[in-house]
Amino acid sequence: MEWLLLSVLSTLSFSAYTILQKLTFQRYLGNVFAYAFLGAVLHLSIAVVILLLDPVRIPWTSGPFLTILTAGLIHGCFTLMMFTVVQREPEVTRVMPVIDTYPIFVAVMAVLFLGEAFTVPTFLAVGLVVGGALVASWHRGLPGERIKQARTLLIMIGVSFCIGVYTILSKYALSGLDIWQAYALSSIASAPVFALAVHHFRAWPDVRRALAQPKVVAIAASGHFMLFLAFIVGLLAFTMGPVTLSSAVMASRPLVVLGYVAVINVAFPNLMTERLMGSGFLRKGLAAAMVTAGVGAMAFV
Repeated sequence: MEWLLLSVLSTLSFSAYTILQKLTFQRYLGNVFAYAFLGAVLHLSIAVVILLLDPVRIPWTSGPFLTILTAGLIHGCFTLMMFTVVQREPEVTRVMPVIDTYPIFVAVMAVLFLGEAFTVPTFLAVGLVVGGALVASWHRGLPGERIKQARTLLIMIGVSFCIGVYTILSKYALSGLDIWQAYALSSIASAPVFALAVHHFRAWPDVRRALAQPKVVAIAASGHFMLFLAFIVGLLAFTMGPVTLSSAVMASRPLVVLGYVAVINVAFPNLMTERLMGSGFLRKGLAAAMVTAGVGAMAFV
């Protein structure tokens, strides 16, 4: 069951990255494209070192090589989408339950492409996950606000789908690459996406301002280091266990993020703008619990 422990560690690391990312957006660097570019530079630097020490020996035209490059491009796109939602949405605990419905797509693609059976317990588990996403995204407000929330929900579901595709592609690529090579090639493929986004949205001034502030660079680097750890450990879990089960365990992040926010609210009351109180706390807790129960059922039924 080593894959299970690795999946949990990946969950803890990615959840910490999510919190650090939100804090950066709230207090230090509001431009999501500049933040993404800083991370891309860090990951690209690590990728170059990895490939110098561990060169890829399979042909560049092979399936695993082309697949991980495709996965990297998809990763760049859904990362920018996710950053935009997290930056706009004041409550990160309402974002993660929806994004972490991606095991649904992983399970469906496993049925379509890997021949796995879609059982009744799995169907019920999917219902729990979808229900949790709806509870998380439910919003009281004026009609215009509801329309805006519906648009955000569609973006989050799109991110969830892309993460599912990335997971399946990564699993396949690992048949011909080791985890370090897969991470490095994925990072290289995604870097141009972030550079193009910075150029298109004219975010270079924000990049320069961020680089001139050591504190911002340090916080951004800390967050992206947690993402690096989450990726490496997650890929290792994929090599040691079923991708459906590993991704399902990793999708318990809503509860972890909720726990992190609760601890921060107690230890550092003024650090985050999000507050866990009253019916809102109960709704977020219910949503996180439903998603976690759903993906847990998918993993172990």
